[in-house]
Amino acid sequence: MGQQIRVKVIGKNESAEEVKVALINFYSQNRPELFRNGKLVPYKPEIAKILNKTKDAEADFVRVGRQDFIVLRPYSSTTIEIINLSDWYDSLDSGSYRLTNRFRNENGSWSADSKPVVFEIALQK
Repeated sequence: MGQQIRVKVIGKNESAEEVKVALINFYSQNRPELFRNGKLVPYKPEIAKILNKTKDAEADFVRVGRQDFIVLRPYSSTTIEIINLSDWYDSLDSGSYRLTNRFRNENGSWSADSKPVVFEIALQK
């Protein structure tokens, strides 16, 4: 119903070395999983189609044009990007939600699931 729910993807560097995180393709690099009242919420049909056809099958993925990097300084955290749930999901109904995300590095490996974000939506009538 027009709600804009945004979640920050934060990278944490627990090493003494600077780390560069490549930002290649928003849909290739993120895999949010949203559960409403314990049931998985499906992606928008057009997003599911994109992901099923190409993105998950690619071992190496390349962004045409400019490639951006985020620098993670030693022993620090920084925002990598912001996920707007309306980019991934249709309108969300009232209920209890739990969201996790995985992030794919430039070498194609996935991070572990993020810590869950839990929230409620209560639509007023």
